[in-house]
Amino acid sequence: MRTTVLAGALTAAFFTAIAVPRVSAQTSGSPVAINACGPILVDNSTQTLFGIPVTSTSGGIQIQFTNESSKTANLINFTVDSNGDSFVIRDVGTFSPNIEITHKYSNGAGQAFVLPALVAPKISCHVQSVGFTDGTTWRHGDAGISPPASPSTQALSATPASVTMDRNAESHLFMVMAAEEVAAFTERDTCVQIANVKLSASGEAAATYVVTPIVPGTCSAVIRDQYGHTVVVPITVR
Repeated sequence: MRTTVLAGALTAAFFTAIAVPRVSAQTSGSPVAINACGPILVDNSTQTLFGIPVTSTSGGIQIQFTNESSKTANLINFTVDSNGDSFVIRDVGTFSPNIEITHKYSNGAGQAFVLPALVAPKISCHVQSVGFTDGTTWRHGDAGISPPASPSTQALSATPASVTMDRNAESHLFMVMAAEEVAAFTERDTCVQIANVKLSASGEAAATYVVTPIVPGTCSAVIRDQYGHTVVVPITVR
């Protein structure tokens, strides 16, 4: 099984009208219950693939869930298994107790999802971890909710430490890493009209950003975690 944390461009796979998704949800021991999960189907009745009429494509995945604890959650990591591939969807927000929430994760929303072509997908979802606003956490396999972790004193790091690229280049990647798991990274930059900086993929202790050049110039991207640690990545477009 391949496990990947993905964000960014969605890979849309095709399946015919007779392919009915088989969906299951796993919630054992989790403070967040998954009520339903499955693909978002997009009508493509006018398209064909290898001469076969295509009625639908996968436009992403939809998860319906409820925070069944007494705490307000601000981070939920879902693991989605689809025919041998495993993907992590990282959802950051405000999830109040006992309120059913339906979120759609699709292209352009910072997530990615893959369905095998021309095969009825067997999909299962479970909650990998949950972070709460009071700093406590729950992880798959834990007997209960853990107390807040002590903030790391170690700063963030970036690889490469700076980005230099030609204005005609398609894009360039850099990764930001933390010494421990963090709830989320935030990104701010001074690159308006020089380059676009967007999240490409994120995990529990790292995030990858993609830089797309616009015009020659210099700017910088600042990545911060919830502890206030930051790393500055200088960007030069030649």
